[in-house]
Amino acid sequence: DMMDRAIELSAALEERLREIPDDARGSWPEGTWTQFSEAEGLKFDLHARVLSCVLEGGTVEIAAEYRGAQACTVVTLEFAQVLPTEITATSTAWPGFLHAFLGQDIRVNHAGFDSAYIIRASNPALGRPQLQRAGLGDAMTEIAAWADEARMTARGLEFRVRGFLAEVESLERALNLCRRVARALAGGQYTG
Repeated sequence: DMMDRAIELSAALEERLREIPDDARGSWPEGTWTQFSEAEGLKFDLHARVLSCVLEGGTVEIAAEYRGAQACTVVTLEFAQVLPTEITATSTAWPGFLHAFLGQDIRVNHAGFDSAYIIRASNPALGRPQLQRAGLGDAMTEIAAWADEARMTARGLEFRVRGFLAEVESLERALNLCRRVARALAGGQYTG
């Protein structure tokens, strides 16, 4: 039956993960995550390996995951309020001058943000001012430089960093980047 098959698949996956050397999988820094959650007052689901909290402007989750055999940390910020137009900003390694050819709808007049992301909006006239809020461009540029992948929509932000964040400073950086984005979108002033 389905339950037996699920148990078999789970056991097979567990066995495969044991075959992957620890240095390829990444060592799980449970003590660091516990220390950080206690210091910052975050909820810590040890079994799921997820830190979470509610900030002004959104809900944050920092999760230790595997993408295939690669250990990574996925940081998600769900905005408290959906932005007024559909927006997608996806990090890219392509040079900024090629973004128009890749379907970029708008530029937000922030050199780092414009060159690090392909930005699309269902209504560019509404989307541009949302993305020009004070502090947002700097935070998004820093995320793109640090993360392997980053994507922001009208509903939230998600970025993935290679490996498990093993130092308190790295976890603080992830949380503070989310704070900066949430603060900019929840109450930041327009810069353009």
